[in-house]
Amino acid sequence: HLFLLRAELQNLRQQLKAEHVIAEYKITALKNETSLEPLTFVFLSSPQAGATGGGPSAIVARHQSKEAGAFVSDQLPPPGPDEEYRLWIENDEHSSSAGILAIDSPQMTLAQFKVLPPVAYPMRILITRERKGSVGKTPGPLVLSGKI
Repeated sequence: HLFLLRAELQNLRQQLKAEHVIAEYKITALKNETSLEPLTFVFLSSPQAGATGGGPSAIVARHQSKEAGAFVSDQLPPPGPDEEYRLWIENDEHSSSAGILAIDSPQMTLAQFKVLPPVAYPMRILITRERKGSVGKTPGPLVLSGKI
């Protein structure tokens, strides 16, 4: 029972951080006098988490039309010395990299991303572990994933 309460508290903490990201986005948009576009939230979890939860998780706030957004996590450990994390958007036919996630500390990771080229009918967001400096066209080992 205590484990479930901790997992729920952890999810609430991440939701608050995501709301902070949205507030910052709205403030920036107002400063730039641009129109505010609705965001889609995607919750990412570890494939090993299963039904009991646990393991790293994250939230992605995504602009649908711009294929851009922000990644927020407070549980993703820094990658190894020869590794980096990469964010991908994919559908059943294509994966497109949105770039490398710079992990400054496991306490809080906030990164903005842009998907080039855009993915038609995106279905999933993936975080993978890649060899540092690699420019692979397909995702490496899966760390986190979530359905759009």
